[in-house]
Amino acid sequence: MFSVRRKIKTALNGVLRWVFYALATEAYATLPDGSLFIIAPHPDDETFGSGALIARARQEGRKVRVLIVTDGATSTPSQQMPPHVLAATRRGEAQSAAKILGVDETALIFLDYPDGEAEKHIPAIAKDIANQLWRHNPAVLFSPYDLDSHKDHRAIAKAIDWLCQEGKITIPVFEYPMWFWPCGAIKHLFSPSTWRTNRRISTQGFLSQKEQAIRAHRSQCENITNEPNWSRLPSAFIKESLQPYELFFEKPRKQAKEKAFSS
Repeated sequence: MFSVRRKIKTALNGVLRWVFYALATEAYATLPDGSLFIIAPHPDDETFGSGALIARARQEGRKVRVLIVTDGATSTPSQQMPPHVLAATRRGEAQSAAKILGVDETALIFLDYPDGEAEKHIPAIAKDIANQLWRHNPAVLFSPYDLDSHKDHRAIAKAIDWLCQEGKITIPVFEYPMWFWPCGAIKHLFSPSTWRTNRRISTQGFLSQKEQAIRAHRSQCENITNEPNWSRLPSAFIKESLQPYELFFEKPRKQAKEKAFSS
């Protein structure tokens, strides 16, 4: 029965993705010149959500900076890898994945908020994000979507929304969905006003690089300790992340209340 449900869900997700691709407009050529800033709730979200985009931008010589908000320390229960060891492991994996995508280790920023507790720290996270954006002055921002089912993703989306409303962010913001299929996708489709925000960026020529970067996050893709309770991402989730396009939603821009950033 579980296998049948999984097959139905996978098929539904595939149909929904192509509906979203059909509704989306091409975005890469319209991105402003300048550097890209990627915000990831956990070490690996930058790769799953925008790995092909990162590789493409780096190949073209554009600067890319990645900010990882939480330490990823509670992604799985383990007797062999206590949380601090798992956090260090995931940091190393993020560094390896970034290297595969062409991002230098010095362009990675780790805030190390507690995994699973971002919603408790939204004001502090918002302040840290604003300070980093002020320091690096990117041209465009990529961040999590607020309809994702993961609470850390939603919390960071709230922080970004607050910064936009306060005029701390005035650059274009593109939100990437991850834990979105199928429930978030269906909810999105029932709001026709959001259809105009659909954007897609081709992964052609960069899927192999993205897959290598995904596999660099070994603790998320494999049972690296062979413990029976080790939690890893389903193979279907990994496969569904390797599509002809990466999907984004362009955040409506509000008139700034003040200059772009203040530390």
